[in-house]
This record gives sequence, structure tokens and C-alpha cells, in this order.
Amino acid sequence: QAPPPVRPLPPLFAICGGGDPVLRDTERLAPAWQRLGAEAGSKTYGKAIHAFHAFLWTPLARVAWADQHAFLDRVLER
Repeated sequence: QAPPPVRPLPPLFAICGGGDPVLRDTERLAPAWQRLGAEAGSKTYGKAIHAFHAFLWTPLARVAWADQHAFLDRVLER
């Protein structure tokens, strides 16, 4: 229920593991960001734990980082 921002919000891509305690908050984040007029996306990764993407040697972390880079490439038009 926030008022419109004074300045435009930056694009946002939220990632979260399905076993993360902040999953429900993350699921609400992108739609809230979009209601404020910004581009946003989110993705849930299986039953991964909180901060799973920090374990760069795992396949799921690599997928998450690739998804984040794809989002940035798209919104930054690289």
C-alpha cells in the first residue's frame, strides 16, 4: 500500500529457494514492485535453502545466476 515512488524504481529480479523461510515475502515482492510501475520478475528454485546461490559450484546456483544475468541482459539491452 505504498504511495508511488518519487523516482522510478530500478528493475528487480528476486530469486528464492523453495525451502527458504523468506519464500512468501519473495513471492510478493515482484508483484508489489510491478504495481509501483517498475519492471520485476522472480523465480523459485526447487527446495533450495536460503542463499543457495552463494554455493557457486552447485548446478542450481549456476542456473540461478544464469537467470539473473539473462534478466539483466534483457532490461539493460546488452
